[in-house]
Amino acid sequence: MLGLAMALVLAWGALHWVIVPRIDEFRPRLQEMASHALGVPVRIGALEARSNGLVPSITVRDLVLPGAGGQPGLHVPSAVAAFSVASLLRGGLEQLVLDGPELEVRRTGAGRWQVAGFDLTGDPQADTQAADWVFSQPELVVRGGSVRWVDELRGGEPVTLGDVLIVVRNGLRHHQLRLDATPPTDLGDRFMLRGQFRRALLERHAGAWKTWDGTLYADVPRLDVARLPVYLRPAQDLGLQEGAELRQGSAALRLWADVARGAPTRVLGDLAAGDVNALLGTGLEPLTLKSLATRVGWQRSGRSTAVWTQGLRFEPADGPAWPGGNVRLEWRAPGSAREPAGGQLHAEQLDLDALGRIARSLPLTRPARDALQRIGPARGLVEQVQAQWTGPADEPTDWRLQTRLRQLALAARPSERAPSQTPHGPVPHPGVPGIEGADLDLDATPAGGHATLAIRQGALEFPGVFEEPRIPLQSLSANASWKVQGEHIEVALERLQLANADATGEFKIGWK
Repeated sequence: MLGLAMALVLAWGALHWVIVPRIDEFRPRLQEMASHALGVPVRIGALEARSNGLVPSITVRDLVLPGAGGQPGLHVPSAVAAFSVASLLRGGLEQLVLDGPELEVRRTGAGRWQVAGFDLTGDPQADTQAADWVFSQPELVVRGGSVRWVDELRGGEPVTLGDVLIVVRNGLRHHQLRLDATPPTDLGDRFMLRGQFRRALLERHAGAWKTWDGTLYADVPRLDVARLPVYLRPAQDLGLQEGAELRQGSAALRLWADVARGAPTRVLGDLAAGDVNALLGTGLEPLTLKSLATRVGWQRSGRSTAVWTQGLRFEPADGPAWPGGNVRLEWRAPGSAREPAGGQLHAEQLDLDALGRIARSLPLTRPARDALQRIGPARGLVEQVQAQWTGPADEPTDWRLQTRLRQLALAARPSERAPSQTPHGPVPHPGVPGIEGADLDLDATPAGGHATLAIRQGALEFPGVFEEPRIPLQSLSANASWKVQGEHIEVALERLQLANADATGEFKIGWK
């Protein structure tokens, strides 16, 4: 023990009286060691040391790591490395503070991500010396830095983030990350990211981020939507259709994400936007909104993926505001023969008139657009709708639809066929009936279903059937059921009661 103590005293004395006064003479050796540790050439302008405690601190001036095209991938004007007895025993730092660094983040034409010249797209088990070193140090702080984002795959203007603050704190298996940065003033306001992660128990590489589990939080207080196309392509980078244009609008976003093995599994976001003008695809009408607010979600589990909105509210530029509604859509990818594709839709408090107007601006599927075309203009409130299907959504092998509608109004449409010519003159063909003021509860499957209909101070309209196609009603109520067996359909209409200014009656109708 005495020998060990003497060795420590001699090492401490050599550090303070021999190494510290001559620290800059060790610069070539330190450059060589850093280059070996990081796997890239490292250039150090000058070294300074201070003996202000048991263990000195070292200041590095003009640290440069090479980037693409001969340009610096990282330039640090000043870096202070603080040591402790414990850090020296494990061969590392206690804290590293970088002041005013200039960092380049690049996506190559091949789609690979590079940070300060380091490729982060490789296999997580590959040699990640730089990342391993960064995420093995107790604390890394970046103050007053700048990050330059270059996207060779997309092209366009580089983006520079200023006044960057980065804090990385690492434990045995845990990693805490913080990023605050200011984008160009025409793009938005200062934003922040927070992350807490834990790497796999048996993972030896601290920088193997594709093995991390944890959570991520982001707060973007203002983003100018119209400036985004300068820095990204709406169709490719945002998953929008070809021909999409982000013309005007500002947005704010708060986002929470769960991460498993380096990939998001669940995302929640609070979105608020104003003065929106966007074209979401070729052939669509522009989407113009005075305001939009909602909570949006996305989740993936196995073969299932779900997206949803909660408290969706928007005010179109040319119509009344929609006070709120919820929608959840879930679908399953096909698995084995016993695990077919399928999905379900749940929605509530949907205003049909507002949906119909905004649907002309949305990139809906062809079946959904055809269905809206057949229904035509509609008014009313969808209190609830629940749909499940098995197989592809456009050609399901089985399905069920349950819905509750209030104050439903569907416009009648005359037949598109030319009137038949008779000795008494032209006779129109029956068109599509219309309805006003209806409450409808419906439960339907391919095998049949049942429905309850009630009308108060409404009307029915039968174009091409009666001379006066519109029939005002004081009241109407009916219970209907039907069965489908192949091409055979059986319909039963129980307790059909109606009343208007001319007559009242109760009927029971069956049809096979």
